[in-house]
Amino acid sequence: MTVKEVADHLNLDWKTVKNIDKHFLEKEFGETEYENSGFLTVDEIYFGKYHKYLIVVLDFQTGRVLWVGKERKVKTLDKFFKGMPESDRANIKAIAMDMWDPENGVQRLS
Repeated sequence: MTVKEVADHLNLDWKTVKNIDKHFLEKEFGETEYENSGFLTVDEIYFGKYHKYLIVVLDFQTGRVLWVGKERKVKTLDKFFKGMPESDRANIKAIAMDMWDPENGVQRLS
């Protein structure tokens, strides 16, 4: 059900339902679990208006979302790798990613 459908069903304001959902998601998925198979996928997802993007890092073999960052910039992806423990970073064997405009997007991996 959508947030609006849940709100209508429970006779609650949609903002209340959205805040409850947001709280649960943050509690359940707020911490990055860096453990990976050694094969990562990096991609961007368009959302909203005016060319807004998120960077998504997945474990290639399991499809599990490891991390999501706002904006498709070098500094955004750097946050993911800077937070990753050295042991997990050393485990990386390959990273698959498509390319986008290097002037505005990710140019390198740290």
